[in-house]
Amino acid sequence: MAPRRMVSWRCSTPPTGSHLVTRSVWPPPSSPSVDQQPAPLRIILGSQALQTTVSVFKDRIASFEAQTDLAASTDFPPGE
Repeated sequence: MAPRRMVSWRCSTPPTGSHLVTRSVWPPPSSPSVDQQPAPLRIILGSQALQTTVSVFKDRIASFEAQTDLAASTDFPPGE
């Protein structure tokens, strides 16, 4: 298995050109998602990020549910 490449920098702006520094990481970092079958397609890291993401999706679901009558009105034949 080839080592993963990680990018790191020590300045306030992202690296460009010769300022780009890479280092090899071996062994690769382990993640609990590797042991899940099937592995998740997306991983949210951090409790605050998870809380915000769940809140955003709940708002989206509520807006979709508010469109129930409109969605049903486009059925052809009606009711299917």
